[in-house]
Amino acid sequence: MDTLKLAWRNLFRHRMRTLITLLGISLSLALVQTYHNFTTGVYAYMIDCGVRAGSGHIALYHDGYLEDRDSDLSFAPGPLIRELSDVRGVYRVLPRFHLSGLAQSGRGSRNIRLIGVDVRDEAEQNPYLKSLSASLRQYSEKK
Repeated sequence: MDTLKLAWRNLFRHRMRTLITLLGISLSLALVQTYHNFTTGVYAYMIDCGVRAGSGHIALYHDGYLEDRDSDLSFAPGPLIRELSDVRGVYRVLPRFHLSGLAQSGRGSRNIRLIGVDVRDEAEQNPYLKSLSASLRQYSEKK
């Protein structure tokens, strides 16, 4: 207990040193909290952009499609889109067509995946298409 009393008295013996130490600790904690909040926001934004640009929060596939990636295992988009749009809590239904392929150049070849989208529907949702459609509008206005 004597050590605690001695430490408490020493805090006020050198007031300027105590003030500088408290200021340093406070600024450090403020910087750490600011950095943490910033990185949490950036991470949430990255996830949101990835979900909007990719398959979305929920993807609906035929049985066996993910194993075989067979293009015959697809849905007729018309009635299914209307039915899913009527489900409570569904914000937007955007059909996509996935196609596997092979890209070839003089140096070699690579597997690729082509994704077909309806640009008019996707432009409101996809952050990459938003900037692309704005650029296309500016380009078409110049001509």
